[in-house]
Amino acid sequence: MDLMWPHLLLLALPCLALVAAAWFLARHRPRGQPVAHGWRLTALPGYRRALRRSLLAGAAALAALGLTTAATLLGLSRPVAVETVEESQERRDVLLCLDASGSMVEANVGIIDAYLEMLDRFEGARIGLMMFNSTSVMAFPLTDDYEMARELLDEARLGFASYGYRGTHYFTATTGGEGGSLVGDGLASCVRGFDRAEEDRSRSIVLATDNDIHDIANEQIFTVPEAARMAAAQDIHVYALGVETFYARGVSMADLQEAAELTGGEFFEPDAGTPERVVERIQAREAGRVDAPPRQTVHDRPGLALGIAAFALPVALVLLWRARL
Repeated sequence: MDLMWPHLLLLALPCLALVAAAWFLARHRPRGQPVAHGWRLTALPGYRRALRRSLLAGAAALAALGLTTAATLLGLSRPVAVETVEESQERRDVLLCLDASGSMVEANVGIIDAYLEMLDRFEGARIGLMMFNSTSVMAFPLTDDYEMARELLDEARLGFASYGYRGTHYFTATTGGEGGSLVGDGLASCVRGFDRAEEDRSRSIVLATDNDIHDIANEQIFTVPEAARMAAAQDIHVYALGVETFYARGVSMADLQEAAELTGGEFFEPDAGTPERVVERIQAREAGRVDAPPRQTVHDRPGLALGIAAFALPVALVLLWRARL
């Protein structure tokens, strides 16, 4: 245990000086007028017992007052426990890549639930979220602030569940051209969403889409295979969730599956066990660890000192009353 303000203990010196002065004055004060035959009174057993009780009560009261003063000064000196925490972080980045097109609005409620479940299972990894339709937008960049990530995912979920009336609505933000659900461009944007390119990190993309690409105006720059090759070139694994929606029944997922496998990832048809399987696949990849500098945390521990003072003071007052001091 350490003291943040140990200099406050010096206040004990004036207290000791006051006690010494009081004792000195008490020793040298006039003793009053002598009484004839007083020894007869002081020799009585009852007198001796009363005197002994008074002296003991006075000594105990002074001891309790001393303990109260010492404990109070100790509490004011702010006793603390200093803990040194050694931290390390995984060199692992996971970017959630979500199709925000109109055909995915209802399905995205369940997809974000799956993302939230994955978030609860990751430990130490940085998480980010990017959404795409005809254009892409970064909902939040890679971060290890899971509380913030959870809040933003909840906002996005509410936006999809309420069709934009509440929460954060990403449909408008990701609509900028005539095309829709441009999966190739969306995946390419997610590939470019990773930072710290100079660091040796495990990087993964969790892509969720119904693969219902609408590119009548031929606006898509990257096809899905081209975006997958970009990811593979940067050692980014793509884990694709092929979502079957009402508006995209019968859409082939073959190119999506091939793209995931090309990067060393995997293709999934979402179900209740998908989040757990995706997290297991991602965590199975080797990821280095970086040792963060030691961090000191300070915890105040005034309870014992103040508790002693709170107990000793009433005891001292009762003893002073009993001793008639």
